[in-house]
Amino acid sequence: MRGRVMALYSMVFLGSTPIGAPLVGWIAKVSGPRAGLVLGGVAAVLASVGGAIAFSRAGRPVVASRRECERPRPRTAALREAVRVSVGRR
Repeated sequence: MRGRVMALYSMVFLGSTPIGAPLVGWIAKVSGPRAGLVLGGVAAVLASVGGAIAFSRAGRPVVASRRECERPRPRTAALREAVRVSVGRR
């Protein structure tokens, strides 16, 4: 799974360079270096807003209440017998 994530990471960040770099270079040549930097900043802000929207739509897992998590489970007769045998009591 880690390899798949790293492949996706490489594809997104290194794979977009042949498209984005000439585009930003052309904009910087035509409009000046500040325009290229502004374009990079706008792209970063848009990506973070898109990520925030995607995470908010994904939902959150349902978590049991604290009281339910701390409630002790009842022991069965078989479990009690197994504990007695493992401890050495008969």
